[in-house]
Amino acid sequence: LQTDRDRERILDGLTSSTSGVSKQELEKAIAGLGKRMFLLHNVHEKSPVVMHTRWAMSYLAGPLTRTQIKNLVGEKSNVVREATTRPLPGRPTLPPEINAFYAPVRSLKPAGADLLYRPQLYGKAIIHFFDGRRNIDVKNTVQIVTPFTDGPLPIDWENSQAVDVADADLSLMPEKRARFEPLPKSALKPKNYKTWARDIKDYLYRSQKLLLLKSPTYKMLSEPGESERDFRIRLSLAAREKRDAGLEKLREKYATKTAAMEQKIRRAEERLQREQEQAKQQKLQTAINIGTTLLGAFLGRKVVSRTTVSRAGSAFRSASRASKEAGDITRAEENLKKLQEQFEALQQKFKDDLKREEQRYDAANEELQTILIRPTKTNIDVQLTALLWTPYWRLADGGSTLA
Repeated sequence: LQTDRDRERILDGLTSSTSGVSKQELEKAIAGLGKRMFLLHNVHEKSPVVMHTRWAMSYLAGPLTRTQIKNLVGEKSNVVREATTRPLPGRPTLPPEINAFYAPVRSLKPAGADLLYRPQLYGKAIIHFFDGRRNIDVKNTVQIVTPFTDGPLPIDWENSQAVDVADADLSLMPEKRARFEPLPKSALKPKNYKTWARDIKDYLYRSQKLLLLKSPTYKMLSEPGESERDFRIRLSLAAREKRDAGLEKLREKYATKTAAMEQKIRRAEERLQREQEQAKQQKLQTAINIGTTLLGAFLGRKVVSRTTVSRAGSAFRSASRASKEAGDITRAEENLKKLQEQFEALQQKFKDDLKREEQRYDAANEELQTILIRPTKTNIDVQLTALLWTPYWRLADGGSTLA
């Protein structure tokens, strides 16, 4: 719509055939349309809807010219209208109460193959696993399909298989030039789908369970669908953090003790050094006193004099003090040796505690506990039970493969 006049003409046409929607609302909706977005008005509906095309991996040149339209359509201008109204070849006609969808084709067409749709019963449910005591609150989406059979039990959910298809990928229209396998009579009765919806709820109640792994050491639970390997990787990260914190705490603890012990050793070394220096001085003084006494005794005229006796007493006392200093050195050495042994023992204990702390946080060898949680029937919400046409490639040799 390039001009205001174009928009006015469209608005006039829409308001004349649309009840319950004002011109202002339509004008606002048209003004908000983005690229590849359209306002679709179906005369059988009460109001228009906004739709957009899927992403096209091709160059879009813009609106077609009259010549291009003529070349593309030619004499078959009614082909699109006819294709949307008449049944496709082989496509069964279903009662309007039955929901039917087409699974997407995701693989390339093999050479010489045809597209074949096979009917299956599709079920989708939300299962709520809850355990307040363990603080578990998980919702899982379950999608399963099971084939129809011609026997007395047309549907058996025990033979179902899990599928993964987004709601947006379920189409209401099949691919072109596709063939269809015939539907059993049971699949044409709408009331059967209500019964099968109850059956799927019973089946999920019996079969569904939530298995979680728990680590007693780290008080951690695995996530739904998480493998033991991935859970242990998460545990390893948590263990590394706890181990690092524990090691740091140990280092702080032993750092204080080590500093105190080193201070004691330094004081003991200083004391030994003082004792050794004092003993050295005392030995020198004793030697001087003894030498002076002997020299005076040999050189003096009198054999015994007061001075000689006094000097002899001083020499004797110096010798006694020297002997005492030697004892102090021995005790100082023993004290220093004892402190050094205590220091070595402290270092060894520190190493042992570090090793034990590292082994304590070994997530690889953690013995995990298994927690099993089953849902209650009230926590199973069956959202959809429908006929699902599943595409297969019918090969040239008569075989088939999932498309």
